[in-house]
Amino acid sequence: PGISGLGVLQWLNEQKNETPVIFFTAYGSESVVDAATKLGAYDFVRRENLDHEHLPILLNGTYERYLFRKEREMREKEQRELESRIVAIEMFRNTVDSIAHYVNHALSILSMDTEHYEKLLSDVAPEKRDQVARAFDEMRQEMKIIEAGVKSMLNLSEMVYAKYSGEKDVSDLQEQLQQALKALQHKESN
Repeated sequence: PGISGLGVLQWLNEQKNETPVIFFTAYGSESVVDAATKLGAYDFVRRENLDHEHLPILLNGTYERYLFRKEREMREKEQRELESRIVAIEMFRNTVDSIAHYVNHALSILSMDTEHYEKLLSDVAPEKRDQVARAFDEMRQEMKIIEAGVKSMLNLSEMVYAKYSGEKDVSDLQEQLQQALKALQHKESN
């Protein structure tokens, strides 16, 4: 009591109530209709134009527009979430690529240093040449494992990116991941 139809619409908006509203008005002025539309009314009817036979059509039309709006909002929300995931995946991919670059660079330097120090040590201690050679072989093997790990990490990054950007089928990704893991296990056991 004491609240106008526009006041009720205002209250519904404040309560975040999404009930579809058909605004009935006795006045029918353009300013009232505009205000009701801005407050979320789906339709309006002037009381003098109310036709009881037309009311079910009006109600169904309003309900269909409400459903259409909800579906559109849901699709827009899903699109925003997808775009957000793609940005996160691209950031993940770029981070992995950067890490791989630094690790590969460090491995290259370590490989060159290993060759250099192996020659120096074998010349300094010829009686321990076999021991030195085994130690450097073990270090090379560990570097190969690290290199394989970096490659697997890059492959995993590509697979995750492809999955979330819609480029590949999930079963293909699972198969590639299994192959990468087997290759890594094979290198580690050798």
